[in-house]
Amino acid sequence: MSVADLSIRNGRKKAMFSMWCFMKKTTRHETSHAFRMIAAAVTIFVMAPSVRAEPIMQVVQLVENLTIDTVRNRHSLENAFSFRLKPDEGTSVFSFWIADDLVIDGLPVESISYRQPRPGAGATAGPLLILLLGKGVCVDREALLARFPAMQPAAPSSPHDPNPMLSYSRQTEDATLTLGFPLLQQDCLSKIIYSLANS
Repeated sequence: MSVADLSIRNGRKKAMFSMWCFMKKTTRHETSHAFRMIAAAVTIFVMAPSVRAEPIMQVVQLVENLTIDTVRNRHSLENAFSFRLKPDEGTSVFSFWIADDLVIDGLPVESISYRQPRPGAGATAGPLLILLLGKGVCVDREALLARFPAMQPAAPSSPHDPNPMLSYSRQTEDATLTLGFPLLQQDCLSKIIYSLANS
């Protein structure tokens, strides 16, 4: 073993011994607390860009760029937004595709799914394009309402979903925009549902 190798080995031993001494002097509670503080700091550093409220115009542009042509089928969706979609096996009855870890117009999107209406739904019910924003990401509700003044309250999507809905007609013959948000965070939109009425 060369002198350099021996020096490196001794350095590693000293570092390990120093760490052992630190852990020996530190209680389990203190060590756990220290690790939690480090994890929190790392989380804040990494997640900070996505936790802040994103510019409202990014959502407006995203919504206005969604047309009946871009969401008609899987291939047009992939071509329009440059991402790959995979089958959603969990809800095969009315959910066709879902893709994870997307960023559309600067907005982290947790998932996107294109769903057919359930059997027995109203005759005017069309497929839904649902964008679920990443955890902690929010869009200012008042700013969105100001941009879409025609929005009106609508019924929850199901009896098990207490979240109120806002519906907005783009005054076109092919689309109705629906935005959902949690009851406890009514200033923050976390889900965007784009409903095609006549597809």
